[in-house]
Amino acid sequence: MKERSKREKKVYNIAQTSLDAYNSVNRGDDTLYSNVLEALDMASFCDPDEGLTCDEIEVMLDARHQSVSSRIRAAVKKELVRNSGKKRKTRSGRNAIVWTVTREDDDQEAEE
Repeated sequence: MKERSKREKKVYNIAQTSLDAYNSVNRGDDTLYSNVLEALDMASFCDPDEGLTCDEIEVMLDARHQSVSSRIRAAVKKELVRNSGKKRKTRSGRNAIVWTVTREDDDQEAEE
């Protein structure tokens, strides 16, 4: 087998590092995604119209904004989470969407 040049080794190492990073972020078992859904589910357990802002979830899970907001977006695309139509203040004082889990009767209400 031919030995790689220094340049080839460098390119290979960069590619392998990128692949490792991609795999660590895009693994099948996304614990944070599950935790975000669980937090929203718990928030709406007693009151179906209650939910959480991204900021509130970040605090609960001690997670970064980018990580939590991307998980919320993924759940919205799968129609597991929806915008409740409400807003609440974040830690910085800005208004934020209150997210809630999608219920089966949400579709029926929309049709009526």
